[in-house]
Amino acid sequence: MRHFISILFILSLCTPPGVIAQTTYFNSSYNPNNTFAIATSILEYDDDFYISGGTWDSIYGNRAIFIGKVNPDGNLEYFKTYEASPFQYWSGYTNSLISTEFGHLILAGHRGRFSDGSREATYYNFNINGDTNFTRYYPNHTSSDYISFNQCRRTSDNGFVFVGNMTVEPTNLDVLIIKTNYFGQEEWRANYSHIGVHSIDQGYNILQTEDGGYLVGLYYYSTGMPVLGDPYLMKVDEQGGFEWEINLGGPYSDFLLTVCNSRDGNYMCAASIADTAMGDLTFTKVNISKISPNGEILWTRSVGGQHLWNKVHGIYQDHNDGYVLCGFRHDSLNSIEWMSSCGWICKIDENGDSIWWREYEHFDDPEFHLNSLYDIHLTSDGGYVAVGQTATIYDPQQVWVLKVDSFGCDTPGCNQVGLADLNKSKDATKIEIFPNPATKYVNIRYSLLITRYSILIYDMFGRLMEEIIVPSGQEEKRLDVSSYPAGLYIAVVKNNSSVFGRMKFVVTKQ
Repeated sequence: MRHFISILFILSLCTPPGVIAQTTYFNSSYNPNNTFAIATSILEYDDDFYISGGTWDSIYGNRAIFIGKVNPDGNLEYFKTYEASPFQYWSGYTNSLISTEFGHLILAGHRGRFSDGSREATYYNFNINGDTNFTRYYPNHTSSDYISFNQCRRTSDNGFVFVGNMTVEPTNLDVLIIKTNYFGQEEWRANYSHIGVHSIDQGYNILQTEDGGYLVGLYYYSTGMPVLGDPYLMKVDEQGGFEWEINLGGPYSDFLLTVCNSRDGNYMCAASIADTAMGDLTFTKVNISKISPNGEILWTRSVGGQHLWNKVHGIYQDHNDGYVLCGFRHDSLNSIEWMSSCGWICKIDENGDSIWWREYEHFDDPEFHLNSLYDIHLTSDGGYVAVGQTATIYDPQQVWVLKVDSFGCDTPGCNQVGLADLNKSKDATKIEIFPNPATKYVNIRYSLLITRYSILIYDMFGRLMEEIIVPSGQEEKRLDVSSYPAGLYIAVVKNNSSVFGRMKFVVTKQ
C-alpha cells in the first residue's frame, strides 16, 4: 500500500499546474436562426461559456448582435439576438466580450443606420442571462459618417477603455480610444492617425500598462497604389497622450497586431507578416516580438511556418507559464477560387519558441471548408476554449466553439504533443518500459521487423528531449534519464512515415 501511495504522489506532481477539474472536449457549431452566425469572442464564467458575435435575425433578415451561453458539455443553452429598426448592429472584433465581478457581460460594438450608413460606437451591458442592463452610444463629434468599437478592457479604476475607429475626413480613418466609468459615462476620448491624404488607421487591440497608460495594436495602410499595410504597436499615457509607436511589419502587405503583457514587465506581440506574394495570394508567418516599455524590440521569433494567409487573432498569458495564440490559415483554392481553411492554436514559451502547434477543423468537405478561430480563453480545467466560424458550400456560416485540453488536444488520449500527424502503422507494436517510475535509467522493449527506426522522447509540454536511431534487429534500448527533470515523458517508436507505438513513463528524483 505504501508503494501504491508513493506512485500516486509522483503522478500528482507530474500533473500540469492549474488542472483542477476533469477536462471536457467538444467541437460544436450553432446557427439557431438558420441564417448565418459568426462568433468573435468567448469567455468562461462560473464553468459556462459565453459567446458574442453577429447574425441575421430570423424574421426580417436584419443584421444583429447576439449573446449565447454554452454549457461545459458544448450544448447551446441560449442564443439571444439584439436589433431594432432602422439600425443594423455589429459586435466588436476578437475578445470584445468581457465579464465583471457583478455578473455583467460587457460587449463593444457599433450600430449603423439603414438610411445614410452613419454609425455610432456602442457599449452593451448584459446580465448573465443575456438580457440588457443598459446600452450607451457614442457619436462621432467631427463627422456623422463612421465610428465603431472593436475591443474593450477593464481599467484599474473599475471603468472601461474602448478602442476602435472613426472618420475625420471622407478618405481618412483614425484610431479611436474612449475611456468611460463603469456605467459608460465618457471621461475622455482621443484619436490618432498617420500623415497622408488616404490614411487608414484601425485600432483592434488595447490593454492597460503598469504606468496607467495604454498599449494599442493597430493596423495602418494607405489607399494609394500599391496598397501596403503594416501592424503597429502604439503607447499612449493615462489621458490618451501619444508617447511612441513602432512598426512591426515587413516589405509586403501584412495583417493586424495583437499584444499582451509579459511576466517580466515587457510586452509580447503577435502579428502575421507576409514574406512572399504571388499575384493576389500572400504567404504569411506568425511573428512573435518582445517589446520593452520604451518601445525597443528585444527579439523577434517566427512560429508555425509559412502558410497561405496565415492570420493570428490573439495572444494571451497561459495558465502558469508561456503564452497561447489562436488563428487560422488557408490551405487550398477550389475551382471557384474559394480558399479552404483550418483553425489553429499554438503554445509558446517565454522566449517565443513554439511548444506545440495544433490545427483543427469542424467541417472538412474537400470541395470547400471554412474553419476560422478568432478568440481563445483559458478554462478552469487547465485547457482552452476557442471560438470562430465554420462553413461549407452547402452549410452557411455558423458559430464554431472548440474545447481542448492543456496540450491542445481535441480528443482524450491525444498525447503525441509536438509530433506531426503520422499514420499509425499496421505493424504497430506494444512497447514495454521498465522500471516505471525510474530514477537513473529506463529499458524500452519492443519487437519490430523493419530495418531502421527511431525512439523519440517528449516531455509533458511536447518538447523533444532526445532522439535515438536504433539499428535493425535490436529489440531493447537502455536510456539514461538521470539528467531528465522529474516529470512525465512519452516514448514514441517511429520511422519516417509511421508511428509503431508510444508509452508514458515517469522520472523521479531521490
